[in-house]
Formats: sequence, structure tokens, C-alpha cells
Amino acid sequence: MSFVTLYNILLFFANILLWVSTYLYFKKKYGKNSIGSIMILLYTTIAILGPYIFMIEDGKNFFINNLTILPFIYLYLMLIVAIRPLFNYSPKYIQYISLPRPQILNLICLSFSLISIISLIKIIPSLKEGIIGLIIDSSSAADIYSKSTYSRMNQTNNIGYDYIAIFSNISVAIIPFLFFCYLLQKKKKKVIMTLLTISILIPPLNGIANASRLNIISSFLTCIFLGLFFYPYFNHSIKINLKKGAIFVSIIFSIIFILITIGRSSQNNSTSIGYGLMRYFAEGPLVFNNYCLDANGTRDGEYTFAFQHILDRGSQPNEAELREKYSNLKINSSRFYTFVGDFVLDYGPIPAFIIIVAIFFIVYNKTIIHRKTMLFPQMILLYILIQYCCGFYQYQYSMKMGNAYLVALILFYISMNLSLKYKPGWFITIRN
Repeated sequence: MSFVTLYNILLFFANILLWVSTYLYFKKKYGKNSIGSIMILLYTTIAILGPYIFMIEDGKNFFINNLTILPFIYLYLMLIVAIRPLFNYSPKYIQYISLPRPQILNLICLSFSLISIISLIKIIPSLKEGIIGLIIDSSSAADIYSKSTYSRMNQTNNIGYDYIAIFSNISVAIIPFLFFCYLLQKKKKKVIMTLLTISILIPPLNGIANASRLNIISSFLTCIFLGLFFYPYFNHSIKINLKKGAIFVSIIFSIIFILITIGRSSQNNSTSIGYGLMRYFAEGPLVFNNYCLDANGTRDGEYTFAFQHILDRGSQPNEAELREKYSNLKINSSRFYTFVGDFVLDYGPIPAFIIIVAIFFIVYNKTIIHRKTMLFPQMILLYILIQYCCGFYQYQYSMKMGNAYLVALILFYISMNLSLKYKPGWFITIRN
């Protein structure tokens, strides 16, 4: 056994021990059902999978044969800083939840769900092709993914913005949060419940249409964390129906996820499907370790703060142009390197550290629970936090569309905060 291999094994062992200890500490302090503890468990699992995908023969195709300790420490600290505000939402601190009054919540849910349906209409042709392809020949997923990726990476703004599509996509991004809020309401309208259910399935259906696993897994994780948080506040019948629905949908989309993986792996016989699946979930910290702290330059905020450059130039280069522009970097967006990696690649390690600490310090203070009551605006921050921290692959609010999602959520938060301050009668309080 070479010195490099032994050193890697020791680093992996230390990293795993650190994450396992952290999980056990927070589980004891806040309980295993705290979404903060569960988020720590997610990254602990990723750390445990790391040695396997790095050390076996297939890993030589994807990773360089050395690790260093500083990137692991840096990534651990940044993830803990980001996850820490989630512990404010521990069940032990919350007894009451504020919601908009039924008439207002109905109007909000109906408006966003109707707008989001436009996205579903637009993907129906591609969805048919994707479903038929997976059923008849799963290898078609590779061609579908190549076409959709090429289209996404090379899209331009020369023909102007499709504002209807933008508003529809933003509505789709907000729907998961509204779906679970609506389940808390005692009297539910079947029309709104149906529209919300259809709308929450749009991202994974879009994943099928484009043979993209990312839309499926990001939607799945978001709904899992939201469901776990809201679960104690649901009545008995909702809990039963939610469990049945979650099991059914999870099985269906897990099968589709695997079929897409098999299809996309059909053009690459050098690695096994099992390894491909594990690498999908666990490569982020390893790629971060190999490349991000010393990437040979920065991307000037083009990914994480695209709006800044759009305001300067009136537009943003498409993804293919950005990869060419920053071809001097050792890594590009074709690989996973965690949401922390996106900030580090954009600004460098020290500025990224300051930005992340500043963001989550502000969020931490805004999410402190008073009088055991969680306010509706704080629930919006919870949703934003979940989206941030679930970025074990990359930053979910990156580039112009991701920035648009984030801005929309922040405006939603501000509007609800002002409403709660100046129109408290618009809100009601429910008890756990």
C-alpha cells in the first residue's frame, strides 16, 4: 500500500468520524426528527460513501489520486454554518404555527398553481417522448439527455425573454412549500388540492421529459424535508394519506430514476450502474477536495449572482459560453462540487467564507422562534434553507433562472413579513 493511499484512507476515516460524531451530537441535543439532524445525516451518508467511489478502480476515471485535509475541514465548517439555522425549527421549540387565513391561502395557492400548469403544458410533447423511450428502450435516455442538455447550454436571449414561462417556472419552484402549507388547512377545496398535487409533480415530470435525474432527486429531497417538518402538525387522516402517497410516488420515481441511470450509462460501459448511482450522490465533497480551493481562478460570481452581471450587461452568457469563458478553471459545471463549491469557484475561498457566514448569520437571527410560535414568513425562510442545504450537488439558485427563483422567494418572504406586521388579522395560529 502506497503512502498516498494510506493517507487517503486516514483522511476518509477522519472525515467520516467527524460527520458521524456531529450527527450523534445534534441528534442527542435536538432529537432525530429535527430537520437539522436529518440534513446532517444526509451529509454523513455522503461522507460514508466517499471512500468506495474514490478507491475502487472505476474511481480512477473521475478523481485524481490524492486528497488533502484542508478542503474537507473547509467544506465541513461551511456546511455546518449553513445547516445550523435549521435547528431553530426543532419540534421541541415549536408549539404553534401561523398561517394566512383560509381565504388568503386559497387565493395564493390557486394563483400559483394555475400559473405553474403552463409549465406542464409546455413539456407534454417531450414528456410523451421520454416516457415512451424509457418503456421501449431505456438507452434512449442518453440521446434525450444529450439533446436537452445541448439546448439548455446553448440557449440565447436574442429572441427576448419568455416572461410567461419565467413566471410559470417561478410558481413551480414555490409550489412544494404551498402544498404542505395547504395540507395544514382544515377545510380543503378539491380543485385547489388537485391543482397543487399536479403542480408539485411538474419538476420530476420535467426530469423524465429531459432524462434529467437532477429534477427528480431535488424535488424528492425537498418534499421529504418539508414533509418531515410539517408531519407533526397534520391530522391523523392527512398523515395516513401522505404516507401512502409518498410511498407510491417514491417507488414510481425511484424506478424511473434507475431507468434513466441505466439508459444514460448505456453509452459508457467503463463503469458499473451501481457505481454510477453512488457517484451521483457522493462525488460532490470529493470533487470539492480535488479542485475547488485551488481552481486556477474564479468565475466572478457569474453562477451564484448572475443578476449582478445581467444588470451590468443586460444579459448573461449561456452555459456553454460560460464554460468557454472560464475554461482556465480546473473544473466546470459538468461535475458536482456542492453548493459551497459554487460559491468558492465564483469568489475564491476567503470571500466565499465571508459571504456564506454573513448570509446564514442573518438567516439564523431571522429564524429564532419566540413564544414557541413559528411565523409564516419564517416558514418561507425554512423552505429557502432546505433548498440551499439540499445542494449536495450544486447551488440550486444558480444562474439567471435560479436567481429569479431566489428573488421571488425573498419577495414572497418580505411581502408576508409586512402583511404580518401591518395586517395581523390576515393570519391565524394553529397548535401542534
